[in-house]
Amino acid sequence: MAGRSAKKKNSTAPLKKAVTLIAVFVVLLFTVLDLTGLVSFDSLLIKAGIEDKPAEHAQTEVHFIDVGQGDSTLVISQGEAMLIDSGDKDDSNKIEKYLEDNYHIDISLDNLADYLGHSFKYTSILFKKVMGDNFKNYLNIYRIEKAKEIMAENKDIKIKDLAERIGYNSSNTFIRIFRKYEGVSPGKYFGLNE
Repeated sequence: MAGRSAKKKNSTAPLKKAVTLIAVFVVLLFTVLDLTGLVSFDSLLIKAGIEDKPAEHAQTEVHFIDVGQGDSTLVISQGEAMLIDSGDKDDSNKIEKYLEDNYHIDISLDNLADYLGHSFKYTSILFKKVMGDNFKNYLNIYRIEKAKEIMAENKDIKIKDLAERIGYNSSNTFIRIFRKYEGVSPGKYFGLNE
């Protein structure tokens, strides 16, 4: 009986030694990566949920690379790397559908990121890559085009009602945005008496 328990103790010794060696290797690897600046030890702690993410603006590097089937974008920000495939039409279609279904309500890039199941940062970069503009500009232009369509169909609609119908909480905001993109107020554009 004593021989059996001694045998069990000895059989776990190589396993403990291997685990210890792996742990030492991992610590050394992360130390080297941290010292070379390739990966920040702080970012690993943040990803692990041990530390909170600092509230600061980070520099972002964007590299366009060819992976054989079309261009992709490699984005490096705070030691994190993301590869965005411009050939991904599925996300492009989802973005267009989301805007079409929700332009008339108060939406943000955060809402779109939740809908797509991506992070805010990834969604922002993906949106610009596949749609050709940032979220805010694209949404404003989309809404202005919808306003023009609605006015063409219903010339009697009031500016206040039109603003609400295309997702602006205030007619003043709508008029300011319209003037920014079209160069004139919506009243002048549609030939209304202001």
